[in-house]
Amino acid sequence: MDEQSGHDGTDRDDWDRNGAGLAVLGTVARGQGVPMAGALVTVTDLSGRQQGRTTTGADGGYRIPISTGGTYLVVAGSGALAPHAAMVAVADRPVRHDVALAGSSGVRGTVADTSGVPLARAAVTLIDARGDVVATAAPDADGRYLLDGVPPGRYTLTVSAEGYQPVAGSIELDGVADRDIVMPGRSGLTGTASAAIGGSRVAGALATLVDADGRTVASAVTGPDGGFAFGDLPAGNYTLTAAGYAPVVTVVQVGAGATTTVDVEFPEPGRPAQEAGER
Repeated sequence: MDEQSGHDGTDRDDWDRNGAGLAVLGTVARGQGVPMAGALVTVTDLSGRQQGRTTTGADGGYRIPISTGGTYLVVAGSGALAPHAAMVAVADRPVRHDVALAGSSGVRGTVADTSGVPLARAAVTLIDARGDVVATAAPDADGRYLLDGVPPGRYTLTVSAEGYQPVAGSIELDGVADRDIVMPGRSGLTGTASAAIGGSRVAGALATLVDADGRTVASAVTGPDGGFAFGDLPAGNYTLTAAGYAPVVTVVQVGAGATTTVDVEFPEPGRPAQEAGER
């Protein structure tokens, strides 16, 4: 028997026969029924004297022994959620008092791709001003999500899904707000390398992609048709360097959820690359 939670299916008479004594016991959960570990539960008598205090276990359970019968104040709280207080009468056996903690604010909405198709396999997260995750959920089959039970304030709402560009934004909560999320697909970059003289395609050239922070993202060798491709890119500005004849450097802006095409033309041998780029 788990004396902390009382979650073993026994009735209160079993507690007396096993010598557990008087107690207030139960579980603490979020408003959606999710057990809360580490919630603080305090029991005081009507004069304010503390009878006991504990934190909930992994299953959200608690048990606080009581020395004698009477009416007691049970207070439960957990960080970002509004505290709970209730009067509980204890007679000749343990009394169960389950607590559902809830905040007064939240955010709800839908998650979909740019064509409007709902995304169920996404992670929606609410982060407070201290950088702590206070709520997380996955959308249902229709792409609908709900994050509730948080106090009013400013938060960062983030959504991530495999194959899509992550989305993040600030949101001010004072009650339940509506926020629909459109997830742009990951981006791509394709192109060809050719020679300035004759326009023949250049195979075996090395194309290197560097992001705005100077990190090399990927590299590719052009095929027999001079083509190259980079996939699964976040949107942003990149520097594309192609080395075959004299190196050619090009700044490329990759749009969110789109495939950008850029053609690279190598200069004539002995002619500076920047001159070859003049049209």
